[in-house]
Amino acid sequence: MNHDYTFVPCYKEDRAIDLEDGAVRIFLNTRGKNDHEITPELKDFLRYVESTGDECVENSGSERLKKIHACVNRVKSSEETGVRLMRHWSFWRFRKQSRSSMFDSFPSNQTKHHKYS
Repeated sequence: MNHDYTFVPCYKEDRAIDLEDGAVRIFLNTRGKNDHEITPELKDFLRYVESTGDECVENSGSERLKKIHACVNRVKSSEETGVRLMRHWSFWRFRKQSRSSMFDSFPSNQTKHHKYS
């Protein structure tokens, strides 16, 4: 299990053809096992994602992580931001529930590979 997985868009019918538009998607895994293949800064960041406490930041020498932590603390302490986040969360949760209920009348084998299920 890796800490990071990199994907680039390709042509579905011929996977040898890359889209070459410069888009790259990187998925990070906080539970990866390949510590020797990633930078110490990325390792510290992944630990921080698992546990956003001051201790993670203090044990890291990363200035980027300190900046991220400062932003996270600002967001956590802002009542206005908290209200906005709750509104967004409620909206996306409603959308997700609405989409899944659209397919409730179908047998599960017909919706298994649908992008909304």
